[in-house]
Amino acid sequence: MRTVPLLALLAACTGPVTEVAWDPVVSGTPMAGAAESRREVPIGVPLGCFSSRSKVLGSSAYVDRRQGSYNTGFDESGGIHTRSTLKVLWLENGDDNLVIIKIDACLGNDGLVQVVTDELEAATGEDLDGRVVISVSHSHSSTGCYADQWHWFLGVDRYNEEIFERNVDQLVTVALQAHSNRQEAAIGSGWAFDWDPAGLVYRDRRGENNDLLIWEDQADWVTDKDPHMNMLKVESTEGEPIAMMVTFGMHGTSLGGDNPLISRDSSGGVESVVSEHFPGVVMHMQGAGGDASPGGSDRHFARIETIGEYALQPILDLWEDTPTSSDAIDMESASGHVWQHHSQIEVTRTGTTDLRYSELQPLEGYTPDNEVYADDGSIISPIDEFNAEYGAAFCGGDPLFPVGGINAEVAPYDSCTDVSLLASVIAGTFDYNQDDIHLPFAETMKAGTTATKFGPIPTLLPDGSTESRPFTGGFFPGEVTATFAEQWRRRADAELGWNMPVTFGYSQDHEGYLLIPEDWLLGGYEPNINLWGPLQGEHIMEGMLNYAPALNTPVHEDIDPTGYSAPTEFTPSELPTFTPDLTPTAGTLHTAAPVEDFFLPPGLSIDLTMPAQVERMQMIQIAWSGGDAMVDPPHVYVERDNAGTWERVQTAMGRPVSEAMTDILVTHTPDPLFPKEDPQDHHYFAAWQAVGHVKDRAGLPLGSYRLVVEGKTWDGGDTTWPWTTSDYTIETASFEVTPATVSLQSGDGGLYAWMVAPAQGWRLVDLEGNSQGLNPVRGTISVSVDGAAAQDIEVQSIAGGKAFIPIDVSSAASVTATDSFGNSGSL
Repeated sequence: MRTVPLLALLAACTGPVTEVAWDPVVSGTPMAGAAESRREVPIGVPLGCFSSRSKVLGSSAYVDRRQGSYNTGFDESGGIHTRSTLKVLWLENGDDNLVIIKIDACLGNDGLVQVVTDELEAATGEDLDGRVVISVSHSHSSTGCYADQWHWFLGVDRYNEEIFERNVDQLVTVALQAHSNRQEAAIGSGWAFDWDPAGLVYRDRRGENNDLLIWEDQADWVTDKDPHMNMLKVESTEGEPIAMMVTFGMHGTSLGGDNPLISRDSSGGVESVVSEHFPGVVMHMQGAGGDASPGGSDRHFARIETIGEYALQPILDLWEDTPTSSDAIDMESASGHVWQHHSQIEVTRTGTTDLRYSELQPLEGYTPDNEVYADDGSIISPIDEFNAEYGAAFCGGDPLFPVGGINAEVAPYDSCTDVSLLASVIAGTFDYNQDDIHLPFAETMKAGTTATKFGPIPTLLPDGSTESRPFTGGFFPGEVTATFAEQWRRRADAELGWNMPVTFGYSQDHEGYLLIPEDWLLGGYEPNINLWGPLQGEHIMEGMLNYAPALNTPVHEDIDPTGYSAPTEFTPSELPTFTPDLTPTAGTLHTAAPVEDFFLPPGLSIDLTMPAQVERMQMIQIAWSGGDAMVDPPHVYVERDNAGTWERVQTAMGRPVSEAMTDILVTHTPDPLFPKEDPQDHHYFAAWQAVGHVKDRAGLPLGSYRLVVEGKTWDGGDTTWPWTTSDYTIETASFEVTPATVSLQSGDGGLYAWMVAPAQGWRLVDLEGNSQGLNPVRGTISVSVDGAAAQDIEVQSIAGGKAFIPIDVSSAASVTATDSFGNSGSL
């Protein structure tokens, strides 16, 4: 495992002050480079974020009795809905750098930040210490095993060095591509307020704080979802888009804990749709997503696509409204790890409050006063209910493990589980010897944070006015909530002079939900994840507020000359030596299910018949023998015959349609399912639905198509990753994509028209339709009555998945209606 040396707690840093000649901050021309790539993670790596996927907490994503190569306490993933992506925006001005990396993952990890930083420094020669940010999408259907943090094993399974190093390797590769893509740039920032009033994109999910009053001038929305959206607009000096970084908070929980397929979830839904209308890199960054659920309509996988459709126009509008400039800017960022042991945590609010914990007492026999609030409603301090030397989990809700509390009898402390008692559960669940676990968990003692300031750049403010000002922001290590984000904006304005700083959540590290004390004390789900009680969230914020003033000076100050706030030290462990299977039959296409336990995407039944024709919206299925999932990330492409030449089908923005997107579902089945130590054959399944990727969903071009699989097999001989592989390719027989059948019905003095998606469909066809039911025709419809010349008539309205066309056909003997894509039907 990746060992974590236990660092001694430093009470304070004292000693003589030595004057240092800091380098001046120098303005320079803004430069920017962006890059993106799909993230290759083996099928079988368990999905993170839902603890219910743990084998001791319900196995909610159980596939079958297979034994995986990477999981310990969680269920294996069984396939792919959408592959994870890696996206990087590299900013610099000749004086300093800021590297912002976005990865589809459950939670941040400061060990990943440090190793990636070191490798980028070695490759570029740049000083990047404290200047590399890794933010995650918080998809609850992304893969785990990459975080060597004991307490988060309950969220992402036991740490695996191979998965960690795979992530590092791919992150560094994409970041270096962004570095090589740098060019002179024009940059601007824009704000939109209350841009999703109907909750179509995201919604408040925390009802416990609806009546909480924190500030006298508090707006109604403060205890609802955070209604702010920020746009960092980056384009070339010629006005060509480079990247948009759009920030708002939204949980990655469109798919539940029972989903076994790797998916980018809601954040990926936004990026996928917007990316097909924008010729640059689209990065959705999480803001105050801790108490915000995804919106959307339709069902399951199609719901994810609807979220992107609902977010599309507000995002594009904000891009258009945001001004940019290529004028010289100052740039500076700083990172600090905030100490957060029980004895160090406090919230002072610049001296206006004094919130801290009582001195620790032996837990056995200890009884707090169980009084939380004073008569005036203020929080009583010191707080004696949180008497937890190593922290406590599950406060405010039902404890996952009834293994011991902290002796408080008042909510929300009465449900807290002491971490020292939880350690034995972690050891048993994730196959460790109890003696291997040392308290306190070293990774819980510090929280990684980053603050940034660059500019001035043109800024569109929420009231519609524009001014030139610095871009400021804080990258916080956890699930930022709306009240936390508002407190950050208020305190940064008052203490740093940073008006409207951006709040970035799920960045650098992970400490659970970040709430301010007044909100934490109301209980509910959110307080049960963080380990250091009601003061932890704002204490981390104060840590950033303590070092961020260095970014306001005209010099590059070292915010940590003593090393007090240095990152937790992670050291590499040995790579696993479990090897893949040799698969000599890889590349064989199946005509029937190869094994009885063949795993399909949820809701699908198998039909491997290759038809000569397939109507739009219907599906094609294939199955084949491939390589071991440890080495084979099968890429499934759609090809179309163009005058005798097979060409990859591409999206509007030139991306190949593949299993990396929403278009193709893939699953994997080993045979036999267990034991994993014995030789296994590895079978795969893929299904493609004949729907346009994002644009013209009901208008996929007609013609001759086929599916092509490109995979890998292990050559043998290696003992650890990376594995030596050979390629295999499969090409299916061709089939014709034909127009969809339009159903017609006379009624109400007009004609109703619709198309029917298959009962097993997963693709969004129409926002006012149903991925497994009725979908309206759109636009101008060509209608012929009793064989007469066709009339072009506009659809007047849509209801219940049916389009209403204003032409009376009640007395007609025959009616034919054809939409603009050639989909047609007769009555």
